Amino acid sequence: MIVSRSFAAISALLALIASSGVAHAQTGAPAKSAKKATRRLHVDGYVRQYYFTKQQASNTAAAGVKSLPQNQAATNTGILVRATYDLTSHFSATAGYYGVDAFDANGPCSHAPNYAIGGACTPAMQAKIDNTLPGFGLSTLGEAYLRYHTAKVNVAVGNQKLNTPWAQPIDGRMKPNFFQGLSSNFDFAPNLSLTVDRIVRFESRTSSSFLPTTFVTKPTQFVSGALYTALKYSGKHRPVTGMVGLYNFYNIANLVDAEGRTGLGSKSRFAPYLQAQYIRERNAGLSYAGLVDNSTLGFAIGATAAKNVTFSYAIDDAPWRSTTVTAASLAAATASHVFLPTGGSPAIKANGNGTYTLYYGGIASPYTGAYAGDGLFTSIPTASMAQRQSAGASSKATINYHSNNRRLQTQLAFAQFNFTNGAGVEKSHASLLQATYFFGKPKGKSFDGFSIEDRYIERTQTNVAQFGGVPLLVYNRLQLQYSF
Repeated sequence: MIVSRSFAAISALLALIASSGVAHAQTGAPAKSAKKATRRLHVDGYVRQYYFTKQQASNTAAAGVKSLPQNQAATNTGILVRATYDLTSHFSATAGYYGVDAFDANGPCSHAPNYAIGGACTPAMQAKIDNTLPGFGLSTLGEAYLRYHTAKVNVAVGNQKLNTPWAQPIDGRMKPNFFQGLSSNFDFAPNLSLTVDRIVRFESRTSSSFLPTTFVTKPTQFVSGALYTALKYSGKHRPVTGMVGLYNFYNIANLVDAEGRTGLGSKSRFAPYLQAQYIRERNAGLSYAGLVDNSTLGFAIGATAAKNVTFSYAIDDAPWRSTTVTAASLAAATASHVFLPTGGSPAIKANGNGTYTLYYGGIASPYTGAYAGDGLFTSIPTASMAQRQSAGASSKATINYHSNNRRLQTQLAFAQFNFTNGAGVEKSHASLLQATYFFGKPKGKSFDGFSIEDRYIERTQTNVAQFGGVPLLVYNRLQLQYSF
């Protein structure tokens, strides 16, 4: 089914290409006409293959730990075919089809319909598939938008990718996240620009449908999306940039994100810089996610340590909040309308007198909450304060290296998290090693042709017997891709 839809969508796009008159398809046309057609139609895409493995168990016996998640694996193949047609000098139309098919590599779990109750992909089989990839097929017209652009104005309406701190593509799997709505940017004064985005529906990277849902609300709670407004400053003669953004996550929360960056020595060969970030979020409207109250302060410093080598160190800190409720049981206290931490962070303390103290203070992030790709300085794949919905403190050190021709690009990162509060002690550590090599031709800041990438992560957590979580996670992701 996925395969047939994939070929149907590709055929439609190829028909668009043919009817639009790409230069190499019009051998009998005059050279001038062919050249004009080439400028008006732009086609790009990729074919990518992933293989994921996750070891989700402890390397030592953990007393009291029961029913640890099973080790998981998945493989999948995806394609993107995207065509942009310039209607006029200021208007263009883009259609991008994303198809994913495992070709039965994951057995019965290669097909989404088999996940239904009583389907061929049983719960026992599902537990062994890493569906964060996912292991099943997808088919979507993720990009379908009209765009208006001038030297100072850029407006797009339709299905599209957004790239803001708390609404991101997070394109680390078979396809990115997509957003349905309007995006716009206006350069209205020297060094100043205004961004206004209106999100109506959301399609996660493991879905084929745009839905009025989020990661922090129940599936039955349909939300009206979000409004993002940001004022940005970019200095031309001084290495200073700044941004103040407001997210109205309707009936969930309002989030303010203020960031700034400045160079610390414009004439230094080390190009040092300092970044700062302040986040403030409170629940709003019907408060579908519950009581939200977050204040996060972050700092980062960085520099060019040597030729082709950069280094950065970042910290984030968010104070814990607490409230005391009277409840008949721990389960009843957990059901209180408070945005509690997850993933093994301490959340509730029984006081012994029929009351419970609930600890909260994490960020409610409707469109990044299921991932560790967000706007915090210290987030690392598989580990983030926002992903854990937790307050606390964290730090991350990162070293990046690239070869002279940029074909080889590597990253080494180490992050640590302290989620300790009045309910208990919990600390996590995560380390990442990633290497990418591009075999093809340079294309701007990237490359066409073949590339290979491997990402290896280890993450540990403490006190999982008491608070849950996975004591040791070992994650490896191998990606093969051909871009055109």
